[in-house]
Amino acid sequence: MAITYHPDSDLDDAKIKQLHGELLLKQEHFRDEITKLSNLIAKKEDCSVTDVAEAANIREEADRAMGLVDQYTETLAQIEKALSHMEHGTYGVSDKSGNPIPFERLKIIPWTSSCADD
Repeated sequence: MAITYHPDSDLDDAKIKQLHGELLLKQEHFRDEITKLSNLIAKKEDCSVTDVAEAANIREEADRAMGLVDQYTETLAQIEKALSHMEHGTYGVSDKSGNPIPFERLKIIPWTSSCADD
């Protein structure tokens, strides 16, 4: 798979390589976190508890974990979209305005698809 950037972006070969590596690390991180949380949720749901307070606490922990899974799943989708943009040479410009996304912004959130002022 060749990775590249949009010709109107402010990127070069070294920057795209750096950002690609960061995206791959984040992709792995969020996949691992989703797996861990999903296993935790399954354990909580399999647990039979007779104490009402303890059951409520377990349910609350499972609900928090499900919320995190939702957030992480959304972030993972954005990461995969960014990787797809790299494969198609459309990475580095805003989906909304077409303006170059500053490298400083991409270093912080490499999966972002817009400029801060879009």
